[in-house]
Amino acid sequence: MKNAFAAGNPQQRGVLIASFDEAILGLIDETDVYGFTDGQIQAYVDGILNSKPIIVEYEDNMVLSMPTSSRIGNGPGYEVKSNSGFCQSTAYVTIPTAYNAGSTNAWMFYTVSSPLSSWCIDVGLFYAYGTGGNAWRGFYTVGDTVSGSVISGLSAGSSVYFNAKIQSDGYLRFRVLDGTDFSITYYDLLYYVGSNKIYQSNGVFNRQITMTSNNGNFTNGSYISNAAFSNAYLYTTNGYSLVGTSNTDSTRCGAFGTTANNAATFVTVNSYSTWYAEDVSISF
Repeated sequence: MKNAFAAGNPQQRGVLIASFDEAILGLIDETDVYGFTDGQIQAYVDGILNSKPIIVEYEDNMVLSMPTSSRIGNGPGYEVKSNSGFCQSTAYVTIPTAYNAGSTNAWMFYTVSSPLSSWCIDVGLFYAYGTGGNAWRGFYTVGDTVSGSVISGLSAGSSVYFNAKIQSDGYLRFRVLDGTDFSITYYDLLYYVGSNKIYQSNGVFNRQITMTSNNGNFTNGSYISNAAFSNAYLYTTNGYSLVGTSNTDSTRCGAFGTTANNAATFVTVNSYSTWYAEDVSISF
């Protein structure tokens, strides 16, 4: 099998080689954080070598009392928004039970931004109807949503690992790995964000679970049950920390609705740990 470096034009091979170096450096911190075994480390490296990421260099396109966020969204959900100053965010994800009654999308993702620009990018997984039926797919959104292929290996209760890193060369690399076998890569994206003033020194990562409606119908019976993030960490170029009160925006952590007061109509926070883990259900 050819590895990822054998594909693409010379410029793209250079981007891939630089990203591999960044990933290996990041793996050192991630191993400290999660205590990866030698087998997991080898599987992680094999996964990087054999994955062929989507590379996007430029596009011209301009989500216990229940904790609540000040946000009003175009669909209800739950968020944990970091302060600025981070270059990477990682977390384990548990895939929820999902039902789409029609024209509804469920999302688990990061919004990556910086305080120097209004530009942002969403990267993650979403559940929606499309070619192949209702299924989970990787995606990125900058204005419009660009969907990856159906991920047939994902079902309710599956574990995946999110890794979003702003690299020193200006690319954001986002990978979704199997949570129990890091050699399996479900989605891999390299998107150039440096031209939009997102750097390793100022990155903001907003972790989100949301549902949206394509036709404005929030009472059609669609739902997700037990969508969960856990063991969420933030990284700087000098170290890492568990996501908590000291590195997040206190006004942007918790459940939100489509108006200032209706979050509880749609969102149930089954459990949460401030602010590195949450288990959330949303119903229309």
